[in-house]
Amino acid sequence: MKADQSTLDRLDAPTKAPSWPFRFLKNLNTFVSLIVSSYPLYDAAETMYAIGASISKAMGGTTGIMYNLLCKAAYAELKKDNIDEEVTPRDWSEALKASIASVRKYGGATEGYRTMLDALIPASQVLEENLSAGVDPVTAFSVSAVAATKGAKSTIQMQAQAGRSSAENLATVPDPGAMAAAVWYRAAARAVRKKQHLKPYGMVRLVAFFYA
Repeated sequence: MKADQSTLDRLDAPTKAPSWPFRFLKNLNTFVSLIVSSYPLYDAAETMYAIGASISKAMGGTTGIMYNLLCKAAYAELKKDNIDEEVTPRDWSEALKASIASVRKYGGATEGYRTMLDALIPASQVLEENLSAGVDPVTAFSVSAVAATKGAKSTIQMQAQAGRSSAENLATVPDPGAMAAAVWYRAAARAVRKKQHLKPYGMVRLVAFFYA
């Protein structure tokens, strides 16, 4: 994610506020410290909850609220049927769908509104399609990350209807929120691809590579 900061800052340049990657990366050392010292990495659902709380506190504003909602929805979905069970790729796919539904509900946006959902919705669809077709989960995740990037880039052709782009002069670039979502999604896919054998403490390694 650090490597993508300059690109995301350039997309956010028409605004006067620091981009969310700037605020996020400014607090990166704090996040890493929390990951090592206090995140419940043995429990995927609880870790998602903790990540949401950390992002909300560090970033603030509407973006922080939306990401907290996204993470809490994933937490609820993962908790629903997986108490004391291993979380499967299909469980993660369902968690992503639940996260999207939560952001849709409380953020008032959907695909085509020029928001983070323009990255996450196509990613979710491609992930589900590939898993259902029997594609191995690592490849399915990687392919869905490509869809996230493609969806985010397509926002340059859209009229903003929600999010920051609807209020700020960002019409000449892809939506920064969508591009940011594509960046962290791609980072997660890359981490999984690098570390395909994550048991029994896979979440520790996954999060470590995600922040690399």
